[in-house]
Amino acid sequence: MRLPHQLSEHFYLHELTRSQLATRHALPNQPDQSQIDALQLLCRKVLEPVRRQVKVPIIPSSGFRCIALNRLLGSATQAAIVAARPSILRLWVFPISNWRIGYLTISISIN
Repeated sequence: MRLPHQLSEHFYLHELTRSQLATRHALPNQPDQSQIDALQLLCRKVLEPVRRQVKVPIIPSSGFRCIALNRLLGSATQAAIVAARPSILRLWVFPISNWRIGYLTISISIN
């Protein structure tokens, strides 16, 4: 079992690369170092500020897909999510005070 790779204060690599479809099809949805660097930037510039703003834990729906997974989903191999630079994120928001769950969908651009 590999140790978790922390990308920022509140986010880990496995959170941004997990995929039930990849698991079912035995696809290694693992980014290379440049993609990990992009995910760290995403966490620092987008996810951490959003988490501070909403003041509750958030869980990104995805941040990276390997090319094989993207093909399986019918998406373009040049899609931004393959480069670990998603342009749209869905973030699940978990309020601490109760069990109601909501989500935010945000459009992003990181340079």
